[in-house]
Amino acid sequence: MITPSFSIAQDNKQLIFTIRAPYAKIAETEIEYADDIFMFSSPPYHLSDSIQMTLIVEAEDGSEYLNEQKVIDVSAGCSDDSTDSFGYGFAWRRKGVLGQLSKEIGDLVELPDPESTAIMPFSSLDFLEPEENLQLAIRSEFGLQLDIDADDRKRLKDFPKKKLPRLSQEDHHLVALSLVDLVFAFAYDSRINDWEMCCETGWNITKLAPSLTYLCQWKNATEAFTGAVRRSLCYPLFRNWDLSMKVVDDTKYVIQKGRAAILHVLCKIHEVMIGSGEFRYLYNDLFITDYCLWIQSVDDAVVEQLQKEVADVKVSKSDLGLDLEELELEGRMAAMKMKEPRQLDSDDESD
Repeated sequence: MITPSFSIAQDNKQLIFTIRAPYAKIAETEIEYADDIFMFSSPPYHLSDSIQMTLIVEAEDGSEYLNEQKVIDVSAGCSDDSTDSFGYGFAWRRKGVLGQLSKEIGDLVELPDPESTAIMPFSSLDFLEPEENLQLAIRSEFGLQLDIDADDRKRLKDFPKKKLPRLSQEDHHLVALSLVDLVFAFAYDSRINDWEMCCETGWNITKLAPSLTYLCQWKNATEAFTGAVRRSLCYPLFRNWDLSMKVVDDTKYVIQKGRAAILHVLCKIHEVMIGSGEFRYLYNDLFITDYCLWIQSVDDAVVEQLQKEVADVKVSKSDLGLDLEELELEGRMAAMKMKEPRQLDSDDESD
């Protein structure tokens, strides 16, 4: 049987399932529901959905609304793996994959020996080279739609059924922090490309997300933002402080919109990694697929903690370790010298 794509909506009185089943046999359709179970069957499609939370809550004005659903329950029966000082991928639980493929994947990951490199925070990067033709991207209004769309639902439906590792509350927080640079990288690429994806999107995302290209683990949201901003001032075509600060605001906005918005961004990253070549599909196997499953089921408290921490972050130039303030001062002094009237040489004076 085929699981159809579906979405769930609500009004003040009803819970509405919208199911896309273009090849269904209408004469054989069956729909049943009881308590928290909804079942749809119409060959060759079958859907059975268990609502994991109490659906109806009373609002102050007397109307009724739905609580947020948890789409997938991946906690029961999960493996009880523990963390150690080596590893990468989702929750840093994977080993052996990159080592076996080191000759094929080349510089996909920038660590020279990821199998024997201890999990560590992101370190120093290169150098700021400002660009001028950025005003349109900087002034552009936020243009991403953040709702789960039909493509996302199809992608989620096709994900393999798997159990995620059992994580402690601290591990959940560490996993959540890597969402910061993932969302930042996607938001940066979207802003400079007029809110569309392009042939360079895969490169931009992997280069700007240290969680991917440097297999980082963050201690807090400030560190995650600092690592992403630092790379945005070193690697891509457009390197500009004001642009990076706009992307920081974009990232905060996406995360504040909640798990559905984050899931949509993760689905788009998953799509990019599949189609952009250079073995980037490995990032889906190591990270993104698990993140798509995890964000749907993780406790609200984890998302809320991330939202609170992200909202309080302020990135300053002095945090980056790039000597930006000194370089800007030197640049301003050089510009002032160029504007000074040129001294006449001795020959001109004699005339």
